Parts: sequence; C-alpha cells; structure tokens
Amino acid sequence: MEKKVIKLEDHKKQMGEIATELRELLIKNGYWQYISIYFNDKRWSAKDDNQTIEEDGVNPRKYFEYANPETLSMSFEGGLYHALNYGIDGWKIQTELNKLFEKHRYYYELGHAWNLSIVSIDDIEIEGLVREEVKETKLVIFTNNTIEQAPAEIADIQRFWSDKIKDYVSKKGDVGSCVVGAGFTFEYQGERYKLPPLGAQGSVVWEDSADEIMRLLIGVGATNIKYNWGVLD
Repeated sequence: MEKKVIKLEDHKKQMGEIATELRELLIKNGYWQYISIYFNDKRWSAKDDNQTIEEDGVNPRKYFEYANPETLSMSFEGGLYHALNYGIDGWKIQTELNKLFEKHRYYYELGHAWNLSIVSIDDIEIEGLVREEVKETKLVIFTNNTIEQAPAEIADIQRFWSDKIKDYVSKKGDVGSCVVGAGFTFEYQGERYKLPPLGAQGSVVWEDSADEIMRLLIGVGATNIKYNWGVLD
C-alpha cells in the first residue's frame, strides 16, 4: 500500500469534522451523556440538554493509556458503555460508528471497555506532526505488606477494594477462575503504580467492583489507567 502524505492542517480539519459528526450521531441516538471526545488538543465533554463543554490544551493520555492524541479518542460510561460492550441496542450504535469512521477512512479500537481511539485504514504520514515522547518509569507494586507506603488517597482506594472483595466473598464465595497478575496500572504524582486485587483468588470476585475502582482512581487524578485481566494460574 502506497503511503499517503497529509498536511497537518488538513488532518486537523478532518479530525474536527469526525468529532462533529460523532457528537451529532451520539445526540441523535440519545447517548450524549458521560462522554468526552478528545481531538486536536481539545476535549468536548457532554453536558445536560445535549450541550457541550469545550476545553483546550487537553491530552487524552492523561486520562487513559490507549488514547491516540494524533487522531481522535473518546471515553464513555452509561448507555454507550453498555451498548458497545453488551449490544443492548442490538449493536445499532456500533454499526453507525463503523459507518461514520469508515467514511473518513478510519476504524475504531477499544482501549479499555470504556474508551476508544480511531486508527487510519490507510498508511499515512502527517506532514509537520510532532510526535509525543512517552517516557518509561519504574512500576511500584503494592501488596498487603506495602500498601501503607502508598499515597493516602491510593491506600484508601486499595482498602476500599479489599473491603468490597471481602463483602462479595462473604455473600457469594470466592468464585471465578483462579487468575494471577490482575489489577490496575496507572500514574499518580509522577510515579507509576500497580494496584492488585487483594483478598481472593476468583476473578469474578474483584471484577465485580473493578469499574468502581476505575472511577475512584480517575477521581483522585490518576492518569494512564489500565486494567490488566491477568492470566490463568
């Protein structure tokens, strides 16, 4: 496939067109709630009555690891989350999204279950684009013995998750596949951490509250958050 060279201003114009069409599609289908669209260093966030809050100078990688600041990314909860992950609308919105992106020669990939980014179908080079440098940092893994060394906000979230796990086990048992290596990796105050589920072996036990833990991490300002499913033991 021959590489296509696109000027940066044309690329940004296209991303703006895609963002506008995407917002209109979501409004039309009743999904413009708990949504943020990131493109061209901007963020559009859904507001009540189909309104939009626009912010400049926002990098989506501050909020989720698999974002693509060079194209368009979106985070979502509520109705759209359930439609894209469980097909509660008969996969209608998924089909509409595919049509929208394909019209512009893009397709979307889920990063986590609550966010996506678009990727070019073609082999393209964006003339004048300065790529973001991603630095690697040491990963600090917390356990029952080391959680007291965590920042207070993170320690509180870990204890909350452990309490949720214990409560689930007391009511339904330690159920699910025996999995190792699961947990959240994220950045917080310049450090990179891993927060594992503690207190059970069955994956169903901690996955029941994983979405809630994700929201708490976002709430305290953690960035580049990724949930690792782990592997069977």
